Amino acid sequence: MKYIGQIDFKTDDYDTTSATTLEDILKLGSSGWIEYSVAHINGLEIHCFKKPKRFKSHAWKTKS
Repeated sequence: MKYIGQIDFKTDDYDTTSATTLEDILKLGSSGWIEYSVAHINGLEIHCFKKPKRFKSHAWKTKS
């Protein structure tokens, strides 16, 4: 954890998604997505989330 701040993520190193409902926002937040922007378009509030791609491939697997 000491060197985590030295990782240089590029824009294409992230998966991105968005949410407009409270349920979707809470679901994304609890599953590890990071909120990075909120846009207001025609009275609709859109929350933008990102998650590093490099961690997706390292999901824990259980042996069966």
